[in-house]
Amino acid sequence: MYRKTIVALSCALLMGCSYLQRRPIVVPPYREGDVERALEALAARQHSPDNFKARVTFIIDSPDLEKRQKFRGNVAVEMPDRLRLVSTGAFGRKVFDLVSVGKSFLLYFPSEQKVFFEREGLAVESLPFSVSPSDIVKELFGPEDWGSIDPADVRLLSPGGRRLVIALYSGGMLKRKLWIERPQWLLVRDELYAEDGTLRAVTVLDRYRRVEETWMPTRLGADYPLHETYMVMNLGRIEINTELNPRLFIFPEKLLLMAQRQREQEG
Repeated sequence: MYRKTIVALSCALLMGCSYLQRRPIVVPPYREGDVERALEALAARQHSPDNFKARVTFIIDSPDLEKRQKFRGNVAVEMPDRLRLVSTGAFGRKVFDLVSVGKSFLLYFPSEQKVFFEREGLAVESLPFSVSPSDIVKELFGPEDWGSIDPADVRLLSPGGRRLVIALYSGGMLKRKLWIERPQWLLVRDELYAEDGTLRAVTVLDRYRRVEETWMPTRLGADYPLHETYMVMNLGRIEINTELNPRLFIFPEKLLLMAQRQREQEG
C-alpha cells in the first residue's frame, strides 16, 4: 500500500511551491515594462523567507489509491534546496520521513523498514515513481531561476485586468504559463508543460496569511491531468526565518547503512 501512496504523494508534491502572495485592491493600468518588473519581483522574492517550518496536512485523490488519503505532519525548509518532511499518523506514529538536500534524498518508511537513498537525485529502480524527491523539492521552492531568464524567451499573453499572463519558452517550446497579480507582482498560478505541449501540472495558491512582514499561501491546490491526481495542502503554525536544527537536514548514518544493505540484497 505504501508504494501506491507514495506514487500519488510524489505526483502531488511535484508542483508544490512557496511563492508569496497578497491580494491587491487597486490595480494600476498596464504599462510598458510590466513583464520585466514582474520577473524582477519574482527574482527578488526567490529566497524569501530564508527558512520556515509549519504543520502540514494534505489530501490526495488519485486512481492509484483505493480511497482518498489524508496525511499530516511537520515540514521544515531551508532555502533554496533543503527540506525535511515527516508525516505522522494516529498516536504520533511516523508514516514516512523525507530528507532532501540538493540533489540527494533519503526516504524512509518505518513500518515497512524500507529506505530509499540516492546521492544524485536520479530515480531509484525500486522506487515506484520516476521523479526523485530532490526534483520535487526543486519544483516546490525554486521551479525557475527567475533572475537568469532571457527576455527573448518571455511572451506577454494578456496584459489586461488584475493579472498578467506570461509564457516562458525554452528552445522555442512552451515551458510554463504564469499568472502574476499586480501591483505586488505575485505568482498566483503556474502551469507546467511537457516538450510536446501537453499540460503536466497546474498549481493554484489560496488563503493567504501574513506571517511577520511576509504574505504566505496557507492553502495550495495541485492538479496533475496526466496522472488524474489532485492534491490540497494546508499549512498552519507557520514560523519564518527561525532557528532550525542543522541535524534536520543530515542523513542518519543508521538509515544510510540500511539503504545500502537493502540495495545489495535487491541487486
